[in-house]
Amino acid sequence: MAVSGGLRQPEAILLDLDGTLIDSAPDMHEAARRLLEQEGLPPIGLDALKRCIGDGMAALLQRVFAEAGKNLDAAEAVRVRETYLDIYAAIPASPDCVYPGVREFLQKQKAAGVKLGVCTNKIETAARRVLRQTGLAPLLGVVVGGDTASDKKPSPLPLLHALASLQAQGENSVMIGDHINDVLAARAARMHVIGVTYGYTEEWAGPAQPHAFAASMAECGKAVDALFAASQQNNFA
Repeated sequence: MAVSGGLRQPEAILLDLDGTLIDSAPDMHEAARRLLEQEGLPPIGLDALKRCIGDGMAALLQRVFAEAGKNLDAAEAVRVRETYLDIYAAIPASPDCVYPGVREFLQKQKAAGVKLGVCTNKIETAARRVLRQTGLAPLLGVVVGGDTASDKKPSPLPLLHALASLQAQGENSVMIGDHINDVLAARAARMHVIGVTYGYTEEWAGPAQPHAFAASMAECGKAVDALFAASQQNNFA
């Protein structure tokens, strides 16, 4: 895949939220602890909670309860989902949960004219609340949650929805995330994709790999520049 029109920077950059822009695991862990306590179940560890993140709220709660020794049926899943949402909404996101370099990266890209958006499997209302409380919301042109489009990542639909809102083309844009779902969605949307290694994915295995890796948000800027330079030389595939 090559960049069309000889662009030297992306038209748009889409970013995952949990594990990419913010370390939300501690707040989600606290919400899960309170929920499990209400249900008379033992707490789970923070590392276990991190392994539950990435596929949306329904999967998160099924995995959390399984870790605590209980399998949820359909009716229970609906009930605990609403309780969890109320608990999580009552835990304010601290600006300190933003990973180092994120604000600077977003500010630099926005100043350069790059359109920015978030594509997360967290429900949209929760994502918007967290982005507002952390002060990141004004830097973003679109927020797409797991319930915004008709499907969530790894489907490309959330990314395509965001690109359409930003009026950007996939081949001229980049997805940044910490999960295999980000890679699969981006490749299906014909986007460049960078995997961050500081998030919640412990290892990147399997055939679907990012086009580049970054160990920090500061490195993401260098990775974006390198990908577009390579594309101009027709060496990017």
